[in-house]
Amino acid sequence: MLDVSRFDPVFDSQRVFRRILGCMARPGKVDFLVPEESGFAPDRAVVVVALTLLDEETTFAALGEGKDRLARFCSLIAGSRMVPSGQADFVFVSGAKACPEITDLCRGSLLFPDRGATVVCRVAALRSETHERGVRLRLRGPGVKGEASLGVAGLARENLAYLREANNEFPLGVDTILVSADGRVACIPRSARMAWD
Repeated sequence: MLDVSRFDPVFDSQRVFRRILGCMARPGKVDFLVPEESGFAPDRAVVVVALTLLDEETTFAALGEGKDRLARFCSLIAGSRMVPSGQADFVFVSGAKACPEITDLCRGSLLFPDRGATVVCRVAALRSETHERGVRLRLRGPGVKGEASLGVAGLARENLAYLREANNEFPLGVDTILVSADGRVACIPRSARMAWD
């Protein structure tokens, strides 16, 4: 993965958590999780998310490309426990390939809808406008004035359909954190209505 010795478990995790919350509150907003710098490790942003969200009380699953390496990291460094994807609090997926398991993730219950899983999805790029190599998401709902546009490269359209299916019985559903290779983040909460070109 990468050297995590420069990640401060207090200050860095607070900063990253605030940025994720800001993007979750405003669907379609794009922010940076980590500063732009030379020699940027492609998995660094996903690692920063894992260090921020996982601990010994949370569970996770890793699906798709790079899952074994990520699973070892989450278990050894973050201290989290790996479980089957349908039982996990956090599910790490690679967005580029179809991942039908998304439709089987925990969606919470009517009494506790907040217990639905959070999907952390690795994508190639995120932009506030249409991305020339990807899809343009159109988001509506709480936190969006009218409609928000989000350009995403490296996200299979099948996965968008799976996410929409997982969220078709609001307030049940899954929240999604999109993390790009260059360290950007955007979120699609379960409350967002989503369409794409």
